[in-house]
Amino acid sequence: MRTSPRPALTRVAAGLLALSILPALADPQPLAQVIQKGFPVWDTDHDGSLTIEEINRALANPEVRGEEAAAVAAIYRAARSKSHPMQPPFALDVLVKQDSGDTSAPATDEDLGMPKLGSYYMAYVGKIGKTPRQLFVSGAPSLEGFRQGKVGSCFCLAPMAALIDRDPAAVAARFTRDKDGFTVRLNDNRTVHVTEPTDGEIAISSGTGDQGYWSTVYEKAVGQMRIEDKSLKDPPLVAATSGSAGTMVKVLTGNEIKRFSCSPWRKPETTPAEKDALLDRLRTLLKETSAAHRLITAGTGSKGSKVPGISSFHAYAVLGFDAGSDSVIIRDPHGQDYVPRGQPGLESGYPASKGVMEIPLKDIVEFMGGFAFEQTTPAAKGTPSGETTADGA
Repeated sequence: MRTSPRPALTRVAAGLLALSILPALADPQPLAQVIQKGFPVWDTDHDGSLTIEEINRALANPEVRGEEAAAVAAIYRAARSKSHPMQPPFALDVLVKQDSGDTSAPATDEDLGMPKLGSYYMAYVGKIGKTPRQLFVSGAPSLEGFRQGKVGSCFCLAPMAALIDRDPAAVAARFTRDKDGFTVRLNDNRTVHVTEPTDGEIAISSGTGDQGYWSTVYEKAVGQMRIEDKSLKDPPLVAATSGSAGTMVKVLTGNEIKRFSCSPWRKPETTPAEKDALLDRLRTLLKETSAAHRLITAGTGSKGSKVPGISSFHAYAVLGFDAGSDSVIIRDPHGQDYVPRGQPGLESGYPASKGVMEIPLKDIVEFMGGFAFEQTTPAAKGTPSGETTADGA
């Protein structure tokens, strides 16, 4: 029996949704033409090439809109390609040459050869055009369609997913529209102000399908918290990159956390009896914390994961524990579907539907770095911003 509720949310009427979405850009201009037009503005020091810092500033610039924002986002994504990242600085002629014109190929991160700027560009033109310019179209957030973008923000999206699963209406109440943006209440002792998302920020940040741009506002709020705490000079989305999901549980709830490390399962000196005792302890933590509707996150840690369908150095929301099957229900912020090529397990991976997986407890400790459990004790005021941890928790 699953010990964490999954709230049902009403769907928005089709007419209201249609009114809240900006018209998609029809027949976008060729990418090379857009790059040539926008390059002088993006190249703020006018040295003939773009640095990562200039790209980040262009994405955060509200004057860089539509196709130009999509073009900058495409360059940003190409620089973060897992297989063949483009190396900055980016000269104008190099960027124009990379536009192969093949916009029909899927814009995946596993491309062989150079990143497909044209495909990335078209994908971002579509996302910018289709994203509703409302905070919450239906009044409250949902996990449906909530997916991580190209910012390394899983550490803050995973605990937010757990919070939405617990009480979506309470999440919506944390956001308030003000004269030039939004005030976001991260917890009872901390609020931050952020400006309205730019087209570039909408392109690269998390998406929510047709729900609105609340997730982008949230990511900006996390980045703004770090800017204020650490006197950073980065734009908010850049500041909201990489951290500890467990620490973000503390930030979002205002409560302390308890960490549980899975490292003993990878140490040869750990005896079977010790593993059994640790597994019993983890099982109890999962049961009790889920039953109390407190937040739980997990992470694969710095050692990475070799299980198909499980990302390395990545944070996950824990949505519940099924005592009958002795399984943990987790959600990947990427929100993907996955079908194992073989028997589900450590060798082939586990079925995923919109990011949700059910994994046997005895298996999950073999690849997770650790877990973080919300406690009932209030955290000390001045909670630090999230930092990375070796065990991913």
